[in-house]
Amino acid sequence: MMIPIAIFLNGIPASFPEMADGHTEVIPCLSQHLSQQNNILYSPTFRASWTLLKEEIVGEDIRLRQPDPLVHCLNGTPYHPPLNKEWFFKAGYIENGIIDQIQESLENQFGITEPDLDLFKKEREGIVCYSYLKTSVRFKYPFQSLQWKFMNEEKEVTVSCFGLPKFGERPDPVGPVRKQVRLFDYKHANEFIIQIPDADSAKELILAKIPFQDDLLTTVANVMGRIQYKFMDELTRLDELIIPKINLSVEQHYQELEGKYLTNNKFTDYFFVLASQQINFSMDESGAVAEVNGQIIKIKGSQSRILAFDKPFLVILRSVGALEPDLVIWVANADFLLPVR
Repeated sequence: MMIPIAIFLNGIPASFPEMADGHTEVIPCLSQHLSQQNNILYSPTFRASWTLLKEEIVGEDIRLRQPDPLVHCLNGTPYHPPLNKEWFFKAGYIENGIIDQIQESLENQFGITEPDLDLFKKEREGIVCYSYLKTSVRFKYPFQSLQWKFMNEEKEVTVSCFGLPKFGERPDPVGPVRKQVRLFDYKHANEFIIQIPDADSAKELILAKIPFQDDLLTTVANVMGRIQYKFMDELTRLDELIIPKINLSVEQHYQELEGKYLTNNKFTDYFFVLASQQINFSMDESGAVAEVNGQIIKIKGSQSRILAFDKPFLVILRSVGALEPDLVIWVANADFLLPVR
């Protein structure tokens, strides 16, 4: 008997998600080695679903008839989501009503339903492991809408941006907006890190214009190691801040898993019929949806700095102080950026 296993990973639901293409990689493990020329998306929700399957259903590392490096990575990096209102995760058997339980919980907690789940109701037996995360950073003071040129595959593309223009010596009419930006480790115009906290300081958005390392895990660790809240800087009224707006909706099917059978005892009849991930993310002058605080050190001098994210850069959305980010995006090209019309 063939019995299906469905593992879902979802961000905010979208009506028409695009499938990940040759310019975009959606990864379940940060340590995967990928081309830095592609956009890369990561969220721990697929690891959360895999951990449910491993710990709550099978009770040991997942084994497949045809081993795959992805399985080794997922078995070795379990993820247990925090128990808060942003997360929902549940696993169980179709014959025991898990689909109705998940749909009811999603409706009560987020006011949504998951259409793909209902496709499996006709199955007499099966397993569903489902994880959902909805998180955001809302800026206390909105930024200004701007335009800038982004270097896209060796040619410039004008994209919609937000941030702060240079005010020179004029009085800054948006002082509170400027003060909410924290600047870390500014080396030069092509290497710097900024942080913008959520209005209630529970979340933070980190943007880093830095060289890509061996993989996303090393790149993120490099950024985190350079963030020292007690040594942060503030923007002067001469500084310009340019951040591209992002709008993406991507669905990824992990074909390395789909169709593969388990070899774990008592689960040899089970195969992966669906192992998918959907990530939706938007970032504009009001904040970031998918989804720090410290001393501000003033500097003296009249030298202006242009903090323009006009080349590949890193986006990290996380709870303040959390070791594991909620979302990581390496923006390598303009596919997710909003062109000026």
